[in-house]
Amino acid sequence: MLGRVIPIDFTQSVVGIIIAQTYVASPFIILPALAAFEAVPDRYETAARVLGKTKSEVFFRISIPLARTGILLGMLMAWIRSIGELGATIMMSYNPHTISIQIFEDNAIGGIGNSVAGIVWLIILSIIALIVFLLIRRYHSLRFGW
Repeated sequence: MLGRVIPIDFTQSVVGIIIAQTYVASPFIILPALAAFEAVPDRYETAARVLGKTKSEVFFRISIPLARTGILLGMLMAWIRSIGELGATIMMSYNPHTISIQIFEDNAIGGIGNSVAGIVWLIILSIIALIVFLLIRRYHSLRFGW
């Protein structure tokens, strides 16, 4: 029905992959961003409003810069979750293949030996994500207590 109204193929396309991964990974960006925005002191926003700034100026010039660490970490966690997503992506859009679908298919066809290239690629992506996380933590003075 929706395909007749909107001329976009939601299954078996990149659009389907985006929809499936957004559905699964959205909590990983929403929750850290929500916590980061709640940690912004109200007095900063109130002071900016008293000084004549509009709500959008307060949001873009005060709230977002103060919450950027939580937003960045949420984006990183959502990206990591999306890379490993298999279930929703297979149900929504089997073709074109994502890396997790390709590893699943290679393993099903020829065993673990065929899956090694995709697994190594995911390990490299994981190391890059870990380095980005550590850089964000270091440069934004985010302390988790460990």
